[in-house]
Amino acid sequence: MGIQGDGSKPRLQCAVLVAALIVVCLTGFTAGQGQCQRWVQLGPDGGYVYSLAVDPGTPATVYAGTRGAIYRSTNRGVHWEAAEFFPGDIVNGLTIHPATPSTVYATASGRLYRSTDRGDHWTVVGGIIWMYRVQALAYDPATPSILYAGTIENGVFKSFDGGHLWQGSGLVNEEVHSLAIDPSTPSTLYAGTETGVYRSTDRGDSWTPVSTGLTDLVINALAIDPVTHSTLYAGTQNDGVFRSIDQGANWTPVDNGPLNDRIEFLAFDPLTPSILYAGGGRGIFRTTDLGANWTPVNSGQTGPYVTSLAIEPLTPSTIYAGTWGGGVIRTTDAGNQWTGVNTGLNAQNVLSLAIDPTAPSTVYVGTQSSGLSRTDDRGTNWTPVDTGLPVSSMLTVFALLADPSNPSTLYAGTNAGVRKSADRGATWTAADSGIEDWGVSALAIDPVTTSTLYAGTLHHGTYRSTDGGASWIAISNGLGDREVRSLVIDPSTPSTLFAGTETGVYLTLDQGANWAPVSSGLTDVNVNSLVIDPSTPSTLFAGTQNGGVFRSTDEGGSWTPVNNGLATASPRVYSLVSDPLTLSILYAGTGHGVFRTTDRGTNWTPLNTGLTNMSAYSLAIDPVDSFTLYVGTYGAGVFRMELDCASRFPLGKRLRGPGSRGPVHR
Repeated sequence: MGIQGDGSKPRLQCAVLVAALIVVCLTGFTAGQGQCQRWVQLGPDGGYVYSLAVDPGTPATVYAGTRGAIYRSTNRGVHWEAAEFFPGDIVNGLTIHPATPSTVYATASGRLYRSTDRGDHWTVVGGIIWMYRVQALAYDPATPSILYAGTIENGVFKSFDGGHLWQGSGLVNEEVHSLAIDPSTPSTLYAGTETGVYRSTDRGDSWTPVSTGLTDLVINALAIDPVTHSTLYAGTQNDGVFRSIDQGANWTPVDNGPLNDRIEFLAFDPLTPSILYAGGGRGIFRTTDLGANWTPVNSGQTGPYVTSLAIEPLTPSTIYAGTWGGGVIRTTDAGNQWTGVNTGLNAQNVLSLAIDPTAPSTVYVGTQSSGLSRTDDRGTNWTPVDTGLPVSSMLTVFALLADPSNPSTLYAGTNAGVRKSADRGATWTAADSGIEDWGVSALAIDPVTTSTLYAGTLHHGTYRSTDGGASWIAISNGLGDREVRSLVIDPSTPSTLFAGTETGVYLTLDQGANWAPVSSGLTDVNVNSLVIDPSTPSTLFAGTQNGGVFRSTDEGGSWTPVNNGLATASPRVYSLVSDPLTLSILYAGTGHGVFRTTDRGTNWTPLNTGLTNMSAYSLAIDPVDSFTLYVGTYGAGVFRMELDCASRFPLGKRLRGPGSRGPVHR
């Protein structure tokens, strides 16, 4: 979706048969090769969903906005498919034309997109208003060709032709988060901004502030009572919900305690207007008495933070909610029970990857706010592995590693400390006694004495354990309380470690007892990732936040940039991994996708075919044959690439029947 091969004479039948057989053989080989050098999206399903919309004409059709894509389901969320990709952009708004439901608008990182065929094709509209970062949309209910856009940087704009041409409509320089139009008097509209609520009675030509009584002036959501249009509700950044019964002139809080938090959405039941839903940082709440009392309706919900809500217009007991980490959840009983509906929706933020060193078809994935998952078939199927962990919706996994001497043993560095599993992730226990900082951002294991581990933290430097994580001691002399993002061990001298931190690279020669800075030549000291050349351990590579890749050939004594061929002169590099068999090959995960060097960083080439999300946050390579590379993205889950077509799909091995085993597709 999105932007978009004679016959022969009868006496030559034998020749034709031979030719056909050759074509079949070659076709089999080509199909295998077609899976090489191309990324295939794997999952896990779910993740971060920022916006939702239900088609009022075809209620089984639902749209979901993620980081980098719009997904569409035509069967009420049972299965999703990507309708369009917007690499790197958060789709934070979806609006369906009230009179022509085949027309859908999307806002993505400030740009305005439109589809006139229910999401099959999208075009950028709005002219220059994208410069001001569109945040909110609203239709005139009486004249749907009139469309209003609220922007982050320059107030409100208005279009009279369905979004082709726009003109300024007041509140210049205001940051507008939400818009609402009076359904009985469309000339009256309201804007929720960073400085309160504003009202216009002349279709946006002029505006009046109406915020008396609001204790929080940052307004994220607005809703007009569908029966009594002088009654409005406002959802604020920190103080819950407020109500006005006089067109915004005066406001009173109506949060009844538990809702007193950030509100992301307000939505009325279209058939029972006394029912109002609100939610955000503490889940979903419902009121049936105009806000006097609120009831949490979160049973079965997979994540506490809810970003958006969409209600089926004719069957309002069916509701969809977008969450941080839990993807889309659905209820068919007005919120009493929720279930995840995420098959095909790949929107996970993947921060860490680990491959079983003896069974490389097993891959572990650590996510932001979605816990841990495992695949045993190279990504075809995924299983959550979080028994014994804190609630998955609250768990962020920064680092993962498998014990090379016993791959059933895993360690996870999380925002809840170090966790250890002895059964391939089936169950986990805390393994962080002595660590003062729960934010464990990096892990390393001694390749010779695997009971010795090192942990880097967000706020308290580094720690060492000599008993498999049972206890830890602080080892930050010379390092201090710096944020440690990467730890690597010299494979030939395991007492030597390097730490990548927010202020450069540090070296220890005595298992962390003492550290010294080794950052000469690093023009960007924000180091996200480190890798050691296993054949020449004095050679290191550092991936930095804004300076690209640096190389040192003297154990960090001096560094030089090696960025030729990377997407920009100073790209953001999140992760680095070296080929375990061909030591001159290195891969970099950057903000512009994945790059490879075959000459130790002198030159880089992109490896981005099929990669729909360019935030390549984590990398892992098959440790057995180095033919398979995995990338964890920020917003689109995990992708897999077959690197070596000739080795993975040799011609002789491809001449097999249809039952032969080949690479896995999704």
